[in-house]
Amino acid sequence: MVASVLACLALVAGVDGLPVEPIALSGATDLSGKPVTISAQEYKATVLLFISHECPIANRYAPEIGRIFGDYKEKKIQFVRVYVGDQDLAESYVQHGKDYGLKMTGLIDYQRVLAKSVGATVTPEAVVLDSSGRIQYRGRIDNQNVEHGKIRDGYRRDLRVALDEMLSGKPVSMPTTAAVGCFIEF
Repeated sequence: MVASVLACLALVAGVDGLPVEPIALSGATDLSGKPVTISAQEYKATVLLFISHECPIANRYAPEIGRIFGDYKEKKIQFVRVYVGDQDLAESYVQHGKDYGLKMTGLIDYQRVLAKSVGATVTPEAVVLDSSGRIQYRGRIDNQNVEHGKIRDGYRRDLRVALDEMLSGKPVSMPTTAAVGCFIEF
C-alpha cells in the first residue's frame, strides 16, 4: 500500500521533488502590463530568474546573473527575469534592469501564478526548464551564501553546472538546491 502511494506521488512530483509534467508558463505580464505566456519549445533551456528589486541578496547577485546571461545567451538558452511584485511598480523594474545591466526579458508575476507553478519561494531563485517545459533544475545560482551575511570560499556554481549538463545531454546532477534570499510573499 505504502509503495503504491509513493509510486503515485513520484508520478506527480518525481523522485527529486520536481514536477514530472510540463509546466504552463503563463500568469505573468511583460513590463508594460501585457499578459505573456513563455514558450520554451525553441530553446535548449529556459531559465526563469525570480528576483526582486528590493532584495539585497538578489541585487548582489545581479552582476553574476548578467554574466551567466552573457555566457549562455548564444547557446540557445532563453533567460527571463521575473519580478515577483506589484504591477504598479513596473517602472521601478525597468529601472532596476537598467541599473543592474540585466538585459534579458523582464516579466512581472504580480499574482504569483508563475512562482507557484514552478515552486519558487525566494529571490533570487533560478528555475531551468527543458524545451518540453519540464523543470530540470530549481534552486540557487550558486552556494556561496551559507546563510544571510555569510559567504563561503570555493563555492559551487549550481546554475552554470545545471546548464552545462543540459547542454551536454546529461541529466542535471543536482536538480534541486536550497536558495538563500528574500522570501516571496504569497
